[in-house]
Amino acid sequence: MKNSFDGRLIGFLGSLVSDWEQTRFASTARSIHLKRGAVVRLEKSSGVKSIEVKRGTVWLTGTPAREDVLLEIGHRFHTAEDWPYVIQALEPGEIIFNS
Repeated sequence: MKNSFDGRLIGFLGSLVSDWEQTRFASTARSIHLKRGAVVRLEKSSGVKSIEVKRGTVWLTGTPAREDVLLEIGHRFHTAEDWPYVIQALEPGEIIFNS
């Protein structure tokens, strides 16, 4: 028998998957808008040379994780050999991928 908590949990998990799918699809663009908490995985095959924050604050780390980086408006991060990169929006924002 399902209770109301089960329904709320399923709805919450569904919204997370939906947000992730939208972010994953949008990540092929040069500029993407991110909701708070959205996560993007950036692969080496993307050809991205730098990541610039146009709006908001993001957390970024490479693999293997050597150091975490916080990027705010106007900050730019140049990619190296730490692929893949994981980017998470700490607040709603927009980032630009430069090739």
